[in-house]
Amino acid sequence: MWWVLEEPSDSQLHGAYISWGLHGQYLLVIPRLDMVIAHQRRVPVEGKWDVPKVGRNAFIHMANLLGQICS
Repeated sequence: MWWVLEEPSDSQLHGAYISWGLHGQYLLVIPRLDMVIAHQRRVPVEGKWDVPKVGRNAFIHMANLLGQICS
């Protein structure tokens, strides 16, 4: 499923939409910047499936920082 981010109209992420999967895998489409950001994880790690996840808020924060650099 896809979700539309609820960002203010002056945000570079306004109108962006995201899909996320197990263990913190994300696909973020940012039309305003003509950009797609993909984050993929390798699981299992050393045979363990119970690994720390990349949280949605942390991913969005990093996407904002990347967008600032690229805009």
